[in-house]
Amino acid sequence: MSITYRLAKLSDLPTLDNILHQAVIALKQQGVNQWQNHSVTKQDLELAIERQSIVSQPYVWELNNQIIGFALLQSTDPYYRQLKSGKFSFHGDYFAIHRVMVSDKAIGKRVTKQMFSDIQQIAHSQDIQILRIDTHPDNSKMQHIIVRENFKYCGTTIVGDGGLRLVYEKNI
Repeated sequence: MSITYRLAKLSDLPTLDNILHQAVIALKQQGVNQWQNHSVTKQDLELAIERQSIVSQPYVWELNNQIIGFALLQSTDPYYRQLKSGKFSFHGDYFAIHRVMVSDKAIGKRVTKQMFSDIQQIAHSQDIQILRIDTHPDNSKMQHIIVRENFKYCGTTIVGDGGLRLVYEKNI
């Protein structure tokens, strides 16, 4: 069982939209008000793929040629310019990790562990030493993953929909 990754393609959109739908439902069932107001849509994923560049890199993870995960790496994030509270410990070029999603078919297969390991490799290959990520205060599953991956809590920020997010970073 080998999980591989690659840059996302427009032809991946139907599968990614399905995984996004699964994620929205799972968050709702967990009582997390993240992604519930259409703050992430199929159109957002499509734009990320269309605007693929060194600044915005959408990746998919596959198992047996089936897409099971997605994450977007961005070299800038306007919501990280100034935190609402706290501060970053590391300064310089970074990747912001966004839109982390895993298919229901892959739950329990340690996909996020592989995804975060691969993200570190991608960052190293592009001379990026800092990773940043944020999540909803009620999203305990993502917080667990972030802490498990040795990210350190930095503070909070307010995102485009006005929601508060917990911000973490890691020097790799």
